[in-house]
Amino acid sequence: MFMMKFNKVVLSLVMMLFVQPVFAQDEAAGEKGLEYGFHMGRLLPNQVDGATEILPLWGLRVGYALPGGGPTVESGVILGSGEGVNWSGLELSMRTEMKIEDLVGIIYVGADVTRYEGIGQSANVYGGGHVGGGVMSQIGRSTWVRVDMKFMATPGTSLYINVGLLFR
Repeated sequence: MFMMKFNKVVLSLVMMLFVQPVFAQDEAAGEKGLEYGFHMGRLLPNQVDGATEILPLWGLRVGYALPGGGPTVESGVILGSGEGVNWSGLELSMRTEMKIEDLVGIIYVGADVTRYEGIGQSANVYGGGHVGGGVMSQIGRSTWVRVDMKFMATPGTSLYINVGLLFR
C-alpha cells in the first residue's frame, strides 16, 4: 500500500515540475535544449537480496542541454514491481552525445536514490551511482527513439536495458 502511494507522489511531483516547461518549447524543437520522454525495459539484478528474477521497469526522464554545446543534464524517475519486488528511484545524470553516421551515441554518468523492497524484506532507501550508454535515432521532427543500457550500483549491482521515446 505504501509503495503505491510513494509511486503516485513521485509521479505527481515529476508531472508538476516538468510538464509546464514542456509546453513552452520554441519552434526549433528538434534542436538540443529541453527534452522529455519515457522508457520501459528490464532490470537484470545481481547480488540484490530478495530479487531472483528479471524485473519489468518503466520511467520518465527530463533533460536540458547546457548552452555552448555542453553536456545534457538529465533527471528522471524509474518505477516497477514484479515477482514480489518493488523498485522505485530518482536519478540525476550528465550525458554527452557523439554523432555516429545517422545515429547519435550517448554516454552518461550520475547518481541514484533507490527505494527497494525485496521478497521477505522491508523497504529500504539506498544511494548509489550509475554509468550507461546507448544510441538515439531521430524518427520525426522532434521525436527520437532511444535505446540504452545502464549499469547501477546499490542495492547490489544491476543492469537496466530499456527503450523509449524522447521529444526535443
